[in-house]
Amino acid sequence: MQDHKLQLLRDVLSYDVANKLKEVERKQDLIIEQIDKLNQTLEKINLQMAPFFNNVRNIANGYVQDNLVSLRETAAILGITKYALQYRISAGIYPEPTAVKGKQKFYFESQVKILKSINFKILDNWKDRRSKPL
Repeated sequence: MQDHKLQLLRDVLSYDVANKLKEVERKQDLIIEQIDKLNQTLEKINLQMAPFFNNVRNIANGYVQDNLVSLRETAAILGITKYALQYRISAGIYPEPTAVKGKQKFYFESQVKILKSINFKILDNWKDRRSKPL
């Protein structure tokens, strides 16, 4: 009798354990399905957003490249201007800055005119680049 009760108890417990295992497996399957759906949704979002992120990256790279070009042009122009001014001074076109006020004023006004014209050229180049599509 005792063995029979033990056997019944084992059967009931194994039945309960088997049911719990099936329930856990079913929940695992549901979780795996939900994860797959989420992964598919994320892939769709990535595919839809990829062009946007590429555009943002291209625009940022374009601005960086434009700024580098502008900086190189500015450096080149300023370098050329420096040598041009030195040449003009050595050639006597612009007088050396001296203590005489009139000559010094003429020299600095000439420099200001040249630098202003350079700045306008740089601004025009920058505006032209901005108007062109990337």
